[in-house]
Amino acid sequence: MWKWLHPYAKPEASYRLCSTLLPWFMVIGVVSLVVGTLWG
Repeated sequence: MWKWLHPYAKPEASYRLCSTLLPWFMVIGVVSLVVGTLWG
């Protein structure tokens, strides 16, 4: 069940995953800030 999570216990794999996901989370964050500012 946890076999997909086990390789990310190594820092190198975690940093690689974070560097892959960071641009997507930045886009989601900026869009959320803009929508929240306009909607609020």
